[in-house]
Amino acid sequence: MDTKNEAAPDATEGKSARSLPQFPTARILVVDDEPQIREICRRTLERRGFVVKTAETGDQALTILKDQKFDFLLTDIMMPGSVDGVGLVEEAKHICPAMDVVIMTGYPTVDTAVRAMKQGASDYLLKPFSPAYLECVVTRNFEKRSLAKELDRENLMRNEFETAFLDLQKLQRLQADFLGKLQHDLRTPLMNILELSGTSQMRKMVEHMLRFCDADTKEIQLGRVSVRLEELVKALVEAQRSLWEEKELKVEVSFARPVAPVWGDAELLNTAFKHLLLNAIHFSNKGAVIRIEGTQKAGEASVTIQNTGVEAPVHEVSKVFDRFYQVGEHMTQTVGGLGRALVRKILKAHGGEVTVDTGDSVGSVCTVRLPISADCSKPECAGAA
Repeated sequence: MDTKNEAAPDATEGKSARSLPQFPTARILVVDDEPQIREICRRTLERRGFVVKTAETGDQALTILKDQKFDFLLTDIMMPGSVDGVGLVEEAKHICPAMDVVIMTGYPTVDTAVRAMKQGASDYLLKPFSPAYLECVVTRNFEKRSLAKELDRENLMRNEFETAFLDLQKLQRLQADFLGKLQHDLRTPLMNILELSGTSQMRKMVEHMLRFCDADTKEIQLGRVSVRLEELVKALVEAQRSLWEEKELKVEVSFARPVAPVWGDAELLNTAFKHLLLNAIHFSNKGAVIRIEGTQKAGEASVTIQNTGVEAPVHEVSKVFDRFYQVGEHMTQTVGGLGRALVRKILKAHGGEVTVDTGDSVGSVCTVRLPISADCSKPECAGAA
């Protein structure tokens, strides 16, 4: 027993208990040799929704703790029997390390406080205390417990994300190794077989696959030369004349003046625009017009390729240039899948981008944007070969 006769007012006396949170599932063990203190604690805490059990000695409390689980222990320091408050704190933390402990005392000393805190107590109450102050101290400790659990959950989620990221990196390395081996093992023997068999469609598919392997297993190495997009596009249109004339298509090419050349790899840019042109030919309806327009503004060259067919459903437009994407039965290896992914990779390596818009009723519009370097934006560069 270590209570004082004088009632000490506290700052929380006038606060409404309704502002404090409820903890309906929390269990509290109150230990004090004074029946009045135990009863005040029990009634106050049960009113807040806690499940409360009481004990009058440290020995009795230990017996209860060995048989039942509690979230919170509220114990007096000076009690009769073989186990005082500090000893109870030590034993209780051994039985249930996760349990929060608050000590009560009417004669606080530095030595007592330090010993209790070393054994695992997290807070203390000075006797006499009001019900409102008791509620605040207990609630404060439960809020700290809730914050600690939330922090544990966040740490767990962070560890799970880090593990998932490492797994993803491992899968990407395995993919790169697979594509590299595929490229190495298939290129020469398979190309020789296809050359002898004359299967041009299969050859195109394998070329796309091997080109994609090249691009996906290492960074694209660019040759930097002045490339005139208008000449490149017109040459491609002429080279594919037999294909678009077979479908009775018309291809109209118009470039605004002036459109400066871009610095880039001529062969890779030719591969990218060839694939986009083949897409347009494939998806255009018979007898339609494919319109290719080039413009320049704000240091950027833009080429749009419009066809009369829809290359993907509106809700899947963002996936058009993903690897292995196909538009149902209309997609073939000549115009889809790895080739589209290769286009995006080539343009990205040049600092550019490619997008497709299928929202217009007239069909699909594919837009390529490429930056024009400072050198190529000069008037004299516009006439470069």
